[in-house]
Amino acid sequence: MSKPLGEAKMNAAAIYARMRNDIIRMKYLNQDQLPPERVLAEQYGVARGTIRNALNMLEQEGFAERRRGSGTYVRFTADSHLESIIKVTSPMQLIEARLAFEPHVARIAALNASEQDRQLLRDKVLILESNAEGHLAFSQLDEQFHRTLVQCTHNTLLIGLYHFLESVRAHQHWNRMKRITLSEENMVLFNIEHRKIMEAVVEMRVETAGEMVKQHLLTVQTTLQSS
Repeated sequence: MSKPLGEAKMNAAAIYARMRNDIIRMKYLNQDQLPPERVLAEQYGVARGTIRNALNMLEQEGFAERRRGSGTYVRFTADSHLESIIKVTSPMQLIEARLAFEPHVARIAALNASEQDRQLLRDKVLILESNAEGHLAFSQLDEQFHRTLVQCTHNTLLIGLYHFLESVRAHQHWNRMKRITLSEENMVLFNIEHRKIMEAVVEMRVETAGEMVKQHLLTVQTTLQSS
């Protein structure tokens, strides 16, 4: 495909970004051979040297492997796809995703939680409220509370999806934000909200449980925006 008239010539970085997105979106699958340099040069309307530089960038970033005398092959699996998502997801994007996911999780938890689950939620809240070891310990306990909430659904797929969200939350972007957002004042506020969530789930107030989680995450979002 020739380059449309009037379109600015792309540089190697732009071509790399375009090809990387094609790989992430699985237009090309792992171990697929990419088109030859001359075909790509014609497609993007650039010199073969520009394409060569873009392919080198793909290889350096782990998206492709160049095999002498054979060509360039995709090196991209589902695991590396998830890892790439984790690396580029910001704390604000994570909160937006949690807002889309966790309120409904809380509703299902309120319906499905066993008496043992309810007691475990109570215990998690008490431990959070008694924490005196600072923001790092609070963050770990907070993760345990939300993980327990998801486990109350007894839905394997929801639990698996939440584990992926936890992977994003463990990224260094989020770790930096913990130090900023988990002040003494905010930890007290978050614990008030944790207790409201727990009480709604324990008392099987389905819609209230969802609303309390939504309010909690909106509080976290506001805290991030003001940091």
